Amino acid sequence: MPPAAKLAAQSLAFSAMLWAASIPLLAASPTGVSTKDEAIAKQFAVAIDSGNAQDPQSPNTLNTRLGFAEFLANSEGGDCRMRLENAQNQLDMARASQAGIALPFALARSAAIEYQIHVGRANCGNSAVLREQELRAAVESARRAVDLYRDDFDAISMVTMQFNVGVAYHELGEDTAAVTALQAAIKMDRDYGFGEDAKDNYQILLQWNGQPAGTDRVAALMKDFPQRSTTLSFGWFESKADLTLTLEYEQLSEGGMLKMRGIKAAERRVRRSRDGWTVSFEPRGTHYEISNWPNNESLVRGIVASLPRLALQFHDFNAGRTGDFTQSTAADKFGSGMRFDVKAVTEFLAQNNASSSLTDQIREQSGKYGNSQYGASVETLVAETYNIETGTWIGASLEQGVWYEMNVPLSLLLAPGLFVTHQIEFAFTRRVPCMAGSIEEACMEIVVRATPDPEELKVRLVNLSQMMKLSQNAVLGEKVDLQLSSATYMRLVTDPTTLQFFESDMRRYGYWTNKGTKFDYPVMVYERTHAVSGPIKR
Repeated sequence: MPPAAKLAAQSLAFSAMLWAASIPLLAASPTGVSTKDEAIAKQFAVAIDSGNAQDPQSPNTLNTRLGFAEFLANSEGGDCRMRLENAQNQLDMARASQAGIALPFALARSAAIEYQIHVGRANCGNSAVLREQELRAAVESARRAVDLYRDDFDAISMVTMQFNVGVAYHELGEDTAAVTALQAAIKMDRDYGFGEDAKDNYQILLQWNGQPAGTDRVAALMKDFPQRSTTLSFGWFESKADLTLTLEYEQLSEGGMLKMRGIKAAERRVRRSRDGWTVSFEPRGTHYEISNWPNNESLVRGIVASLPRLALQFHDFNAGRTGDFTQSTAADKFGSGMRFDVKAVTEFLAQNNASSSLTDQIREQSGKYGNSQYGASVETLVAETYNIETGTWIGASLEQGVWYEMNVPLSLLLAPGLFVTHQIEFAFTRRVPCMAGSIEEACMEIVVRATPDPEELKVRLVNLSQMMKLSQNAVLGEKVDLQLSSATYMRLVTDPTTLQFFESDMRRYGYWTNKGTKFDYPVMVYERTHAVSGPIKR
C-alpha cells in the first residue's frame, strides 16, 4: 500500500460510513479544510453535535470525534494551521472522554492520529527547527501506536504504523534509522503473511538504499515469501497443566469508576472416558483486588456479572470422542467455588468499608448461578467458553491472513444470560511459540472479532425493556429507549495438531443506557479475561 494511502486509510473508511444522506449540512465554525472537503467537515460537525445532545460520553460520540480529528489531519489544502489546530482540539476532547474504556482501539487510534497531526505540522510551512521537532514527535507517536495496535491484536494497523516510523525518519534525513524501521515492517509483513504490503515495502526499501527498484528486483526479494496455511485437528491426550486466569474489569457509571482485578489458578486435568473426554479443574487459589471503590450500589451489577464469568472458565465438563461439547459437570463443585470467590470479594470490600447491604447484594445475586433456575445459562456459558477455545476450530482449514466470517450466538458482557447472534470475523494471523520462552513456532495465533447482529439486538432490547418494565420508570413526556453496544475481541494461541490451547486473551467492551427513564445514565464496561497454560504434561 502506498504511503499516502496508508496514512489516510482509516479516515477514508470512516468518511464512507458517515450517514451523509440523512445529515443536513448546517453551518459550522471554520475548520480550515479546502472547499472540496467542507461538506464532509460539516457532516462530522453535525454528527458530533447530535451525539453530544444524546450522550456526549457514548462510544459512538467518541468514535465520531476521533474520525473527525483523523479526517482533518489527513485533508489536503485549505488553511493547514487552522485545520491541524482543529484536529488537535478534537483529539484532546476525545482523550478527555472516559468512553474509551468501551471503545476498541481508542488509545491506538489516538496515537495514530497524533502521528498524522505531527506530520501535518511538519509540512505546514514551519521553520526547519520546528519541522524537525514535529517529525521527531511523529516518530514517538508512531512507535506508541505500534505497541498499542500490537496489544489490540490489529496487525494491519501495527504494520502500517511501523512503516510510518520509517517514513518520519526518512523525512528527517536519517537514512539508517529509516531503513531499519522499514526492515522491521517487512519482517512483520513476513510474519503475518502480508504479501502485497511486502512488495510495496521492498520497492521502497530498494529506493531508499539507492538501488534499482524494478519489478524483477522486487520479485527476487519476494521469492521466499512464506505461504502458510493450516488445518486444525482434535487430538487430545490425557494430560495435566497449570492454568492461570487473570480478570481485569473496569466499569464507569453514575456511581463512579470501579476497577477490579482477579487472579485464579487451577490445574487442568484431561482424562479419557468411555464416551470421550472429561475435563476437570483443581483450584490452586483465588485473589481479588478492587480499587476506586466508591461504595455505590450501581456498581454491584458489574461485580456480579464478572465473578461468574471468571469462575465459569474453570467449570468441569465432558466432551465427545471427536471434541464436541457434551455437558458441564460437578455443579456442586462450581457452586462451592462461586461461594469461595464471592467470599474473597466481599471480605476485601468489608475491609475497605463497603456497606453491608452492598456485600449482601453481591452474595445474593452471585449465588443465583448455583441455583437450578440458572442451570441452562451456566451450561450455555460453559459451552461458549469451550467452543471459543476449542470446539469451533475442529477441522478448520485456514489460509494465513484471510479473514473468514461466521454467525454464532454469544453472551453479552452486561447481560451474561442473554445470548445474541454475533457477526464474527476471524483469521489465522501467524505462527508463534506455544509458551513464553519457547523458540519453536509450533502453535498458531487466531484473532477473533465479534459484534452483535444489529437487527437481532434491537429486537432483544425491546423484549428486555418490556421484561424489566422500564416504561414504569419513564420520565413524563420522554420516550423510553434501551441502548446497548458491545464488542468482543480475542487472541487464541493453540496447537493446531491437538487443539490444546496455551493462551486465550479475550477483551469485551460494553455500553448501556436506559434513555427516558429516571435511571438515564450510561454504564460503560471493559473486561479482559486472560488464561495462560503452563507446560502440558502427559
